Amino acid sequence: ESQISVISQIYGQKAVCKKLPWNTWLSESPSTYGTIAAQVAIKAQLHELIPLLRNVLQLYINPDIIRALGELGDRESVPMLVDYLNKAHSFIKALIIENLGRIGGPEARKALQNNIMHAQGKEASLAYRAFSQCAIDEDTPFFLQAISHSDWIIRLACVEVLGRFQKADNLDA
Repeated sequence: ESQISVISQIYGQKAVCKKLPWNTWLSESPSTYGTIAAQVAIKAQLHELIPLLRNVLQLYINPDIIRALGELGDRESVPMLVDYLNKAHSFIKALIIENLGRIGGPEARKALQNNIMHAQGKEASLAYRAFSQCAIDEDTPFFLQAISHSDWIIRLACVEVLGRFQKADNLDA
């Protein structure tokens, strides 16, 4: 407990945090150090911790690690996150959807689009918002189809994407 307390006080100091024995700690006690390692990775922008965080995430679902992978834009974690998306309860599912939007890339966009096809209610709204964060020009037809959706959050996500890619059809919608 004292180690974690000290780490939480210095986690903004990248040079110091880099030298800590993360590999040993996360191998020996992933449940104890997983959360603090995720927080340090975000705060100190320690991309070196990403593979270790992925290893911990394979052992158990940790919301802080999911958030860290999203904040750090780790595209290699997308297949694992998509796999958990199909198995997770609502909070973790929402967290994964949100962070897939942060990560972006072809795999994340495809997963979000697939999720939208099967989602309803708040989950659909969240998935559209996440997808809108990482959408590219070729995704605009998908958003054009949903521009008149009954959910205002979905319409807002569509407007954000269509406004970002200003073509005549997008602006007309």
